Amino acid sequence: ASADWEATFILSVPNLCRARDYTGNGEHNGSSSVIEQVLRVGSDTRTPIPGLFNTGVDSAGTSLGLGEADAHYTLVAPSPVTGTPIAANSAGGFPIPPWLGDNPGAAWITPLTGVGSVPGNYLYRTTFDLTGRDLATVSLVGIWATDDTGVDILLNGTSTGLSSAGFSSFTSFSITNGFVPGLNTLTFKVQNAGTSPNPSGLRVEVTGLATAGLQMHNIHIANSSVTLTWISQPGVTYRLQSKASLSD
Repeated sequence: ASADWEATFILSVPNLCRARDYTGNGEHNGSSSVIEQVLRVGSDTRTPIPGLFNTGVDSAGTSLGLGEADAHYTLVAPSPVTGTPIAANSAGGFPIPPWLGDNPGAAWITPLTGVGSVPGNYLYRTTFDLTGRDLATVSLVGIWATDDTGVDILLNGTSTGLSSAGFSSFTSFSITNGFVPGLNTLTFKVQNAGTSPNPSGLRVEVTGLATAGLQMHNIHIANSSVTLTWISQPGVTYRLQSKASLSD
């Protein structure tokens, strides 16, 4: 069987592109002159992950109004309050300020608006879908602020060890591993300290990027040569990868 291999092509103009003579080590079984392999081809350009939202925005990414429900995040058990969190902004006065001020592309979300939240750990969960994405290229980069302390960010239920200092400034975060095919969960754990109800909230601004997964094609390599043809896009890097079977 021929060896695995990978080739990269950087294309600067739209064109009909051909990859020739990438045939691993050229070995084959017996006297056969045809080697069947799997070829994967796809763009090497990372693009935004759809369905990943900042806190406190609508489906267009615009900040919600005071008291509007944030459909992209859910407070999950064992939070003292579960269900859909509520957007908060300066129109409601305290605690904004001293919480960070308004932004047209993000807003604070809280368990309740207009009243304090009981002490405890609040788990704000959002989801995003990586179907058709190359997991090795996925990254989440963002900033978050919390009242009181951001205890942890969990990816698919696993701690990342990331924390946030508080509500008057942002703390940056970056996640580059732990992703799974299909639906992923991202959970922000916020501690509300004290002994009686007091303000508690979460503010997140996050960007996710990934390349599309390489598409697989059955091919035959004859006489130690293969030709693959596809339509390229300007300025896009393409990767070609050969594996022995579709299951690899």
